[in-house]
Amino acid sequence: MAMMITAMQRMLIVDPDRDTGKALVTLAVDLGIEARAVASAGDLIELFAGWQPTMVCLNLNAGDMDGVELIRWLSEQECGAKLIIMGSQDGKVLNTAANLATARHLEVAGTLRKPIVADEAIALFKASKMKPEAVTLREIEQALGNGEIVLRYQPKISLADMRVLPVQGVEALVRWHHPARGLLSPDQFLGAVALHGLMGQLTERVFEIAFADLARWVRQWPGFTMAVNVPGDLLSDLALPDKVEARARAAGVDPSMIVLEITESVALDDQPATLDVLTRMRLKGFALALDDFGTGYSSLVELYRMPFSEIKIDRSFVSQAERDQDARTIVRSIVGLGHNLGLRVVAEGVETAKILSFLAEIGCEQAQGYYITVPLSAEAFDNFALRWSAQKHHLRVVSDRPKLKPGHAA
Repeated sequence: MAMMITAMQRMLIVDPDRDTGKALVTLAVDLGIEARAVASAGDLIELFAGWQPTMVCLNLNAGDMDGVELIRWLSEQECGAKLIIMGSQDGKVLNTAANLATARHLEVAGTLRKPIVADEAIALFKASKMKPEAVTLREIEQALGNGEIVLRYQPKISLADMRVLPVQGVEALVRWHHPARGLLSPDQFLGAVALHGLMGQLTERVFEIAFADLARWVRQWPGFTMAVNVPGDLLSDLALPDKVEARARAAGVDPSMIVLEITESVALDDQPATLDVLTRMRLKGFALALDDFGTGYSSLVELYRMPFSEIKIDRSFVSQAERDQDARTIVRSIVGLGHNLGLRVVAEGVETAKILSFLAEIGCEQAQGYYITVPLSAEAFDNFALRWSAQKHHLRVVSDRPKLKPGHAA
């Protein structure tokens, strides 16, 4: 087997605000990056040689040494790590610092302006990772046979009562617990799975795990639902509705408790087989969600053509709603459109209490995002749900991770 380079991802985060540092560490770790946060440039200098980071996330206000001085120091060390520059300064200052770092022969991955939006940090962290070595067919087959495929669950809360914010369901997210590479996110292996023609087997495994967990949760919380993504290349399989129904019935789960999420790019497929499969899914009682709504050119056409029961507002709009009037207008319009068409509306990418309050105000039914919690294992979700249901929120949403506090991050 070839050497695995993805296990060596290391990030050092330099920020005097320890809460921001902890929150960024959590985001990095969830992406399979080993991360440590330090509060000063001196701490980074002390750790740098021994820890050998592949990424450095640097606040220009590092406290004991300003960011420009630290950039100079990193250059003198002939640092090969990718550099992320963050700060509360305006974009021009951040870009100037980035240009300075580039001029000093450092590799700059990008900039993050504070208050930080978690989705923006996640996207930049992903882009900053060393390109992973492609997984092999043998590795994928071993993963499917050895129980290495695991799920993480993103809770979905109801916004009907802002005092209680009950958990109404989860979205199932696939991960690969690789014995050498660590926990892999979908972007690191789904392409290879599709290339080797094993997407059907992977999806079967996801359904098997997800429906077993759902059966247990439905007994505990009647009406609980689970959303599962369906790969687009499976929608030409006319037997798929029968297969999914059989899997659900075998687990003791009614199809009405399952939401099958279809991405907008998949819905653009004009093949009769796709419409055949989706219509039969609805006839069998499954709910259908149009994911990433608003990011394509034919959203309205697909809502008219396809039998969807739910739309999910893309996180790129939701995460910006607190600071961008245009994003708020788009979110408000999508909620209104969904209601006029008799569809449930779910917002993903919720990052702050203000966004949550805005969504409730405009009548959005459900929300999910890192402000509520990171994706959880089944066992961790059990603990989260019990703690969540025991409290009254009053917009004080409690997360299982350190929050990016107002004034430091969104």
